[in-house]
Amino acid sequence: MTMAETTSPAVHIFGSDKGGVGKTLAAQVAITRLLTITGRLPVIIEVEAEARLGAIYGTKAVRSFILGANTMEELERNPRLIYAMWNDLGELLLENEGRDVVLDLGANLTRSLMVWLDEFGADGPLGTGERVRFYALTTGETASLTSASNALGYAAHSLPASTRTLLLNERDEALFPLAPDAPAVRSLLKTHGANAACFPRCMSPALAQVVDQRMRLDDALAQPVDFWAGKGMKRMDAILAVRRLTSWGEAAMSVFGSLPATAPA
Repeated sequence: MTMAETTSPAVHIFGSDKGGVGKTLAAQVAITRLLTITGRLPVIIEVEAEARLGAIYGTKAVRSFILGANTMEELERNPRLIYAMWNDLGELLLENEGRDVVLDLGANLTRSLMVWLDEFGADGPLGTGERVRFYALTTGETASLTSASNALGYAAHSLPASTRTLLLNERDEALFPLAPDAPAVRSLLKTHGANAACFPRCMSPALAQVVDQRMRLDDALAQPVDFWAGKGMKRMDAILAVRRLTSWGEAAMSVFGSLPATAPA
């Protein structure tokens, strides 16, 4: 289900057991899509080893739960280290039931969140998942696909009423091609009751600067050729960079539909 098909406030969760697959960028695209239509940012939450969305949108716009020095092994051995954080996250979700939420989960955190939700069942802050849109990011790499499958499995178990999507990041398609109708993908989707969508590859060097310099995507998409030329690109390269970034932005945002989950205020 896309934002266009959503009729009530939704919680858009981005997760995977593997890092570096594009979760934060996908979350930023969803944020930009909602901002474009509503004129305001959704509630933005990240659970990471370091602030990423917080560094992009600012600490006033993003609630960042930072893991600090604790490793995943330590957190798994002693769940109490992270349960207090999940409790705070739950309170935040309850406070914003009438708002759209974008939640970016760091690598290996999907299972921990879902185990915590299991303790509350239907009485938890997300219920059985009716308003949850869960996106499992993957590239075509086998390990990445396995990680995404694990994440979808956790979400299917703990939030059975959620809408689950395998989001295929085509960034590395030249090295690890994977089609949405590939047998491995079809089997995975059937197992977890999910659908598939493709997150397009971007050929613009401007996107690399967006990521490396932690720019807001909506700001980057609005910049003219002169802006990118001023960052060291030759003018012809800057023209192509803008055209390709614009085209990619339109394709990427179409993954999340043309309409938001809630009407503009």
